[in-house]
Amino acid sequence: MSAIPVSSDADSPRGTVARASRILKLIAESGEPVRITDLASDLGLAVSTVHRLLQLLRAEGLVSFHPDTQRYDAGPGLHRLASLLAARYGLADFAQPILDKLAAATGETAQLGVYLPSLRKMSIEAVTPSIHPLRFVLPVRTPQSLLWGCSGRSILAFLPDETVRAIYDEEGDSPAKNAAKPPFEVVLARLERIKEHGWDRSNGEKLAESVGFAAPVFDASGVVGCIAMPVPVSRFDERHALSYIRAVVDAAGTLSKAVGR
Repeated sequence: MSAIPVSSDADSPRGTVARASRILKLIAESGEPVRITDLASDLGLAVSTVHRLLQLLRAEGLVSFHPDTQRYDAGPGLHRLASLLAARYGLADFAQPILDKLAAATGETAQLGVYLPSLRKMSIEAVTPSIHPLRFVLPVRTPQSLLWGCSGRSILAFLPDETVRAIYDEEGDSPAKNAAKPPFEVVLARLERIKEHGWDRSNGEKLAESVGFAAPVFDASGVVGCIAMPVPVSRFDERHALSYIRAVVDAAGTLSKAVGR
């Protein structure tokens, strides 16, 4: 009678889950994309084993791969899970009463955008909707462009130069109005104006038929997000623009103070 092979715990589903979990922890705690050889060394595993686990995680969107640097980073699926958890506490908790006050004062939708460094994107993490039946809201907890729309640019303006360039190179045309990406020099000039004035305005770049206003939010480490307010074009009155800008800038400043700037 032949012997029945016994799988080790490392080869069992439980062992695979444990190893995959350790990979996710290492990537999340690294603060920057990591090489497969570093992961293998930290885990005490063969590179081939780590590669197999990474492919499983990539298939689920939990890990992303940068072919230019041959490094791995947190994927959009992992960011979504983190966003769902962060929605319970953190920046969104501080922001919600500020968004409520902004929406009550203007009658328009108020949104918190949060910067996602490893994806070089932003995500809407908290919303207070407009009192009006016609209202615009960007998709919640979904990576969004930093180049297009005032919400993204109000964050982009305060990022390091090399990050700005990388984001510009990755972006395409406007997702809402089919506008071509402007030259990099034009973008830089726009970002300088945002840094000078502390706010930005957009017209239908992410949400068609909308006018948007946004201002950056900072903590002690730098820019972490923005407060944004989209207004339907059909309801927008240019005479109210200055009051909207002041309200958004004040809300962003209040949140920045609350989180320790």
